[in-house]
Amino acid sequence: MNEVIDCWDVDLDRDAEQRFVECHGHVNEIAVGTVLEYDGWQWAVVTELAADRDEPMFGFVLVDELGDAIIKRLEKAGGCRQHYEAVKHLRDGDHEYWTPVDYVVTDDIWTVRGPVHPGHRDDSPEADHA
Repeated sequence: MNEVIDCWDVDLDRDAEQRFVECHGHVNEIAVGTVLEYDGWQWAVVTELAADRDEPMFGFVLVDELGDAIIKRLEKAGGCRQHYEAVKHLRDGDHEYWTPVDYVVTDDIWTVRGPVHPGHRDDSPEADHA
C-alpha cells in the first residue's frame, strides 16, 4: 500500500518545488500557490491555471474570505506547493474566483507577492538578473 505523505512534513527542495510547479503550470513567475495582491489591499492565492480555455484563466481564492486557521497555515507555508496545499480544498467552491491571465500579468492593479516559480527567484540560476 502506498503511503500518503503530507507535503507539510517534507522539506521541499528546489527540485521538488520545480516539479510541483511544472506539473500545475505557470505563466511567467506566477504559479499555482503564488500570492497576488489586488488593488493594493486584497490578497489572493492562485489555485488553478486553466490554460486550455480559449482565454487562459487563473483560479484564485481571496485570503480575507478565509478563516483564521487557513491564514495561519499560509503564514507558515514555504513555497508554492505549501501555499497551494493550504487552499486546494477551496477549489471549485464558493470562495474560488476566476480572472483572465492577461489581466493579471498586464494590469498594474495586480502585484505578485510570492512565492514565485523557482526559475524566477532571485537566487535561481535561471532567473533573469538584467
